[in-house]
This record gives sequence, C-alpha cells and structure tokens, in this order.
Amino acid sequence: MRCLKFEVGQRVIVVNAGGVRNSNTGHKCGTIISANTGQLPPIGVEFDEYVHGHDCNHKGRYGYCWYMYEENLMLLSSKPNSAIKALI
Repeated sequence: MRCLKFEVGQRVIVVNAGGVRNSNTGHKCGTIISANTGQLPPIGVEFDEYVHGHDCNHKGRYGYCWYMYEENLMLLSSKPNSAIKALI
C-alpha cells in the first residue's frame, strides 16, 4: 500500500480537476478531511465554497466536499490544522 503525500488537516488548492467528475472544484481551496489509500480517489476535501458535492461519508459539510486524486491538489499549508485533526 502506498503512502499519500497529504494528511488530514492540511490546506490545499485544486490545480487540475481532471478525473474527478465535478468541474465546480476547479481552483478552489479546501481542507483535507480524509485520506484513504484503499479508495479511489483517495483524498476527501472539504472546500471553503459550496461545490455541489457530498459530505465525504459524514466527515464534512454536505455539498462542500469531494474526493480528489493527489495530482489534482497542491499544498497551501504543510502544517495540519489541529482543530480539524482533533475532530477525526
């Protein structure tokens, strides 16, 4: 099993929305709320804006979340948000 380069609580921006079937996520910022190498796409992101998404299996706000691939994301903050990590 491979290791993801992102972890829960980190801030990211979508740099390429290809392959995720939700064009509303393009160039949006959000926070990683789940990272599971056993699913595809593996990274659950809760976006700052409504993206007509879902809730990443009850981990985020409904409509603000979407699962993404690593290649879709760029890290904005390498320090995980401790408030979010405490909720997981």
